[in-house]
Amino acid sequence: MRGSRGANGVGASNAKPRSRARRLCALACALAVLVAVSLGSDRSASPLSPSDREDASSSRAPNLDAVTGGGTGVSPALGEKPAVAVYFTGQARTLRRTLCSVRRHIFDPLMEQGFAPVVFVAGERDADAEEYASLLGRIPGVELGDVLIVDRPEASPRNEETVKYEDLPEPDDDAALPAVPRACVDAFRRKGRWFHAGGDGSDEGSKNARYSEEVLSQLWYRSVVDRLRRRWERTERGKKAGAFRWIVVPRPDNVYVDDLPDLRAARGHVQGDVERDLAGDVGDFVSFDASDASKGPTVMGTVFVPTWGEGYDPHAGGGVWGYFFGSKTSAKKRRAGVNNRFSYGGVAAMSAYHDLYARMCHDGLAQDMPAGVNFEQMVNWYFELPATFAAGGGGARGARVGPPH
Repeated sequence: MRGSRGANGVGASNAKPRSRARRLCALACALAVLVAVSLGSDRSASPLSPSDREDASSSRAPNLDAVTGGGTGVSPALGEKPAVAVYFTGQARTLRRTLCSVRRHIFDPLMEQGFAPVVFVAGERDADAEEYASLLGRIPGVELGDVLIVDRPEASPRNEETVKYEDLPEPDDDAALPAVPRACVDAFRRKGRWFHAGGDGSDEGSKNARYSEEVLSQLWYRSVVDRLRRRWERTERGKKAGAFRWIVVPRPDNVYVDDLPDLRAARGHVQGDVERDLAGDVGDFVSFDASDASKGPTVMGTVFVPTWGEGYDPHAGGGVWGYFFGSKTSAKKRRAGVNNRFSYGGVAAMSAYHDLYARMCHDGLAQDMPAGVNFEQMVNWYFELPATFAAGGGGARGARVGPPH
């Protein structure tokens, strides 16, 4: 990827002291799983409007304070400290099991670094959907920005005309997006190799054909959550928060074992500015001239991703055996990929990253996607496009970093 960097220089130490409450977080989270059984009958599949969130949180408070800390969904630091947007998408079915690691390794480091985290959720409507608000909204110091719970998007009828990219609704009018265009589903089925042995995607019954709609669903929610952030910025609380500079995207089904790296040190990692004292700095977000790539990368135009789970094997089909018996599949395995399970970066680059779905399905980009790519390879291909580079303020340039994982 452009601007690839090593894994050193950004990681935060895990040796800092923890409060007693945080050391007990893992135990409390385990107990919450048992409590979930008794709460199951109270779950609702209805969407959560902003006015419902406080009620949803308070109704669960007696059982969840030990895990979440009993916050209110309103951050007292908003407007006083730089805001960081934290995105969650998809299903919340595992959030009770991952919440402690999310709190300890994502939210706590952000607040220790001097940021005010603001949560945005584009969730799938199911029996667990309300837990996004009732769990994340009760972590002390975390602002619950906007939560939208909607049904999983379906493919549009074949005879329905695709909404063009420039005709998509503004987030202020509707943060959600139209149904997935049928032409986009067909392109993903033809070109996606989501599973190595998943069969031909053009075969309706194959695993790759079925999973194409799952991939598009994930991308759809990712695009919507960024639109929620853009809509919230125009609200009273959003104006108080000021302009976001960072976006952090932890998947809710991941368990995190390392702290989020220190965002304040990212400028030195990307731009090489290590002489200036970084104490209290929140990053250098100089404007980027897309017409002059010689100026080098900026934090604003960088997406940071882990070094693991990149979805490709650079040595596939190599050696003497590969020379004589290598296949077209080996070449596909060697195509570069990038981890799509966790990321953070400057708002410009991260917003361009989350625009992948709209560009693919409403701007015709799916038709240009290389054949035989998996999820990670598709993301890397998208990052390398000149249009993505320009839209992302110089990226999405990918700087590979080690933890969290």
